[in-house]
Amino acid sequence: MIKKSIPNWVIPLALLSLTLVTYGPLINQLGLYWDDWVFAWTRSRMGLPGLVALFEITRPIRGWIEAILTPLLGINLTGWQAYALLMRGLAAVYFWWFLLQIWPDRKVEAFFAASLLVVYPGYTQQSQAMTYHYYWTFQGFLFLSFGLMVRALRRRGRITWWMYLLSIALCALQLASMEYLLGIEILRPVLLWIAFSPQFPDLKERLKRTVLYEIPFALVLAAYLYWRFFLYSHSIYSPVLLDEVGSSPISGLTGLLGTTVNAIYAVVIQAWAQVFHLPSVEDLGLALSWIYGLAFILIIVVWTVLLHSADNDGQPVTVPWIWVWFGLGGMFVAGLPFLIAGLPIRITFPENRAALPFIPLVSMFMAGLLNLIPGRSRQFLVASILIAFAAGFQIQTSDIYRDQYKLSKSFFWQLSWRAPGLKPGTNVLSQDDQTFLFDDDEALSIPLNWIYAPAQTVQPLPYKYQFISIRLGKELDSLLATPKTSNSIVVRFTQSSCLHVLDPIYDHWLSSLPHNEDVKLAASIGLPMVPGNTLRALPLSNTSQILTSDGTQPLTMPELLGEEPEHRWCYTYEKADLARQLGAWEDVARLGDQAFAIPLLPDDDYEYLPFIEAYARLGRIKDARLLTRQVVAKMPLMKPALCAVWIRAEQQAGISSGTAAEMKSELQTCPVP
Repeated sequence: MIKKSIPNWVIPLALLSLTLVTYGPLINQLGLYWDDWVFAWTRSRMGLPGLVALFEITRPIRGWIEAILTPLLGINLTGWQAYALLMRGLAAVYFWWFLLQIWPDRKVEAFFAASLLVVYPGYTQQSQAMTYHYYWTFQGFLFLSFGLMVRALRRRGRITWWMYLLSIALCALQLASMEYLLGIEILRPVLLWIAFSPQFPDLKERLKRTVLYEIPFALVLAAYLYWRFFLYSHSIYSPVLLDEVGSSPISGLTGLLGTTVNAIYAVVIQAWAQVFHLPSVEDLGLALSWIYGLAFILIIVVWTVLLHSADNDGQPVTVPWIWVWFGLGGMFVAGLPFLIAGLPIRITFPENRAALPFIPLVSMFMAGLLNLIPGRSRQFLVASILIAFAAGFQIQTSDIYRDQYKLSKSFFWQLSWRAPGLKPGTNVLSQDDQTFLFDDDEALSIPLNWIYAPAQTVQPLPYKYQFISIRLGKELDSLLATPKTSNSIVVRFTQSSCLHVLDPIYDHWLSSLPHNEDVKLAASIGLPMVPGNTLRALPLSNTSQILTSDGTQPLTMPELLGEEPEHRWCYTYEKADLARQLGAWEDVARLGDQAFAIPLLPDDDYEYLPFIEAYARLGRIKDARLLTRQVVAKMPLMKPALCAVWIRAEQQAGISSGTAAEMKSELQTCPVP
């Protein structure tokens, strides 16, 4: 299919290699994100029945397919990453093969389009391997179906029926398995029309054959739609768009057109505009920066050579406008599954999953426009640079995913140190401060239960992780007004601090900001602020829900959370905070002495508070005063909380009123006792 000097298998190998270079450098350091947690827990704890039940309300066939993969991959994270990477690479190979079946003279454009499908930057969830391997598998099946259909009907003299029937079977399988590709399937008659055009220039004859050979596929599609909308009643998504169009056709269709245009702008312009950013060594680290640089240079050199090799043997270069119009027109229907369900199409997480069906059409559109660049060599160089930038963007994205998995592991290890046990039914409340970029609270509930209810194998799970602003936004006031004892603990966690289990006794005087972004900005410059909703929810934090190690089974951390981190500052802080909860002030002071002697010191000055209070209560006034002044010098905002420490020490530990008065006068900003 390319020049004789280059074997036919080179392009598929190149596409698989591009996939490996783009997504493989950190493959053994990526973990679980979002729905991955649910799939891993279900696979581990509930087996085949659980997988079937899990997918019953969305994609019934998927449970059985996942059951086939489970004995092969289990919950091996690197195995799932490798499998998802392979499925994406194969989807690109099938896409390239299909394009050459219908446009055999467009070797350069087919290779370029398939390469863009590998690195497309508008979709950034490749690292969620357990979730999206499924999509790439069935997108590959769709391209195989298209390619087999064209190849079967273009054979000279007769139809290759086994190819045609296999194409129908693959169409039925991918439609029954997932709805993402429904919009692309609608384009099949257009592909048939294009495929028949060389053999049947007479429009009437071509139309007749297009209709005839589309009938089996149309029947499959109609059967799927009837099942989905009329027989299948378990789906969590309802056809919002159809209801809107039915109630008001003009405004509904006008709104649909506007939404579609905005979606196309997002998946084409916004998606590609974000790739032209070269990261610093500080952003990636030295080792990954070398990998990034080598990958960038390698892709430009190799892809320029390969595109030259796939050239059309000196034939005149023309713009394949049919690719441009097919790609652009196809984008108007590609997003239908999401638009029908009323789901947004954006390139931000998590909504950029809706970009998935657009990827092959955007790739064809851009490959068609490639020939507008004057000069074949310039075209090859521009194409290679574009692919290299997009691959680099995906490498940077993988690095963010790696850091996020480290962060989630750190959070749960710190929680296990701070809370050796939790009473069943405990809710862990936190503000949605975007610390966990690729997890929602339902996802975080899974490792929470995996740790504290390891024997649990059925739903509902006994523990919940809840974002205050999302789950309790409307319920917070009523919960605060309820006199019964809360079954919740309120936590605070950022990348610049340890995990804080907040206590109404100790944390009432913390400073807050109303907006999450303001809190993030404050944290980035070392200001210990909490979100406004977190402070409002503070009265719900009942630390008696935390069980000490006495009388409880030692926690067995899930293997997926990795080995226990080295016991550094956050371990010291969590154990000291637990000792403070128990009133074991000698233990708090001992832990502080050990840490400060090394020295281990916090990044967040809030974490000095337990040690200051322990020193003050134990009569170590010099140490308590020194730490207090140290914190004030760095963080004057902590004055009210520090003053509250001295007030408690005076009232509950009996330090001299003169010492307390001296410190209150020095701090000036003191809460009313």
